Order: sequence, then structure tokens, then C-alpha cells
Amino acid sequence: MFTSAFLRMKVTPPAVTIRAEVLGPDDAPASRVRSRDHSSSWSCRILYVDSKGKEKERDITCRRLDGYGHATHIHAYCHAREAPRMFKIENIREVMDLSTGEMVEAKRHFEMLAATGALPFEDKGFADFTKITLFMAKCDGDYHPLEADALEAAITAYVIRFGGNDDMIEAAMRRTPAIAPDGRDVAIGLKRLKSSPIGTRVSRLILDHCGLIMDADGRHDQRETAWAFELQDALRAQA
Repeated sequence: MFTSAFLRMKVTPPAVTIRAEVLGPDDAPASRVRSRDHSSSWSCRILYVDSKGKEKERDITCRRLDGYGHATHIHAYCHAREAPRMFKIENIREVMDLSTGEMVEAKRHFEMLAATGALPFEDKGFADFTKITLFMAKCDGDYHPLEADALEAAITAYVIRFGGNDDMIEAAMRRTPAIAPDGRDVAIGLKRLKSSPIGTRVSRLILDHCGLIMDADGRHDQRETAWAFELQDALRAQA
């Protein structure tokens, strides 16, 4: 799908001054978050259908959710297996809150936990979208303020169309100076999007904004133009 030159493309991030901060409990690194037993977790009993079509009951402690545009998978600690497991929400038939005994509807309840931040939620579509559009902003070697504005407009359009909030936009924009996606990151992101339920719509949105991001600084680098054509061809193939 991409030329070898595109896949070898590297984006070098500018030097970023890191300001030391005192971290609160909610700012713990990911490695520490995984070990926390009570914060950002919820315990429940589920009745689910496994990959062989058999119904099974499990007590789990939910740690985080992920999916494309909305929560589709639960990452949890399974007490029966005494190990981390991932469960597909659409395969869960019943859910009981172990602290109250209340029965809840699986899809609606996990979407509520994601929306309120009760459980961490990773929107994989948002991550891939941001990585691909950021590549277009940086691939000419100059991350211009006007390109940053165009990128923020693209990210905002994603949030409006697929869900999210201002915090997602602000967090993504804060991280952009230090992130350096390369050609392989773009190819992997597009491959993931292609197999996702929102892939076609996200690909169209990237197409809508790639040209705007490239045009934002008022100049076109020859390599930037060539990579833009390759990316657009790949996006059209799956849009």
C-alpha cells in the first residue's frame, strides 16, 4: 500500500522542556495504575458466552475499557482464573454489581462508566486518527503553529462526530509537541482502522482534513506532497 520510502519516514520531535511536577494519585504512571486495587476499578459478576458458544459465569474486577468510538472490550482481573482477561461486551448476557447485588444492562452500564470516567476508556479510533493527522502536520520537518491549529480543528471534528469531550482534545494537543509518528505508525493505524466498525467514516474524516493541515502553513515541501498523495490514495481505498 505504501512505498518503502514512506514506511522509512521518520519525524523528529523538537526538544521539549519538561517541568517537574508533584504527581497526585490520579496522575500515577500506567505501570502503577495497573496495580491499584480500588481506584478506577469496578467489581461485578458476569454471565457471558465464550468463543465456543458456552455460557460461563465469572467474578471480575474491571480495570479499563477500550474500543473504536465507544467501549467494546473490558480489560479485567478474572478471579476464577487469577489472571488478567479481556471480555467482549456484546458477549455478556448478565451483569451484577457485586457491591449492591443490582442487575444492570451490560452495554448501557459500561458506556456510562466510560463516559463518566469511572473506568479509564481508550478510544482506539481517536488514537489512530490523531497519530495519522499529526504525521501530516510534522512530516515536512516543521510543526508550524498554523498546522497545530488545523490539527486541533481535525481532532475537534472527530470528537463531535464520534464522541468525546474537551478534555480529550486538550490532552491530545498537549502531547503533540513530543510525539513523532513515522510512516510505519501511519500504516499500522490505517490497518487497524480498516478492520474497525468506524474505519470507513474515520478514513473519510482524515481525507477531509489532511489537505487542510498540509496547506495551513502556506508552503508545500516536495516530500510532504508526495507522502500526502500516498496517504490519500490509501485512505480512498478504504473510505
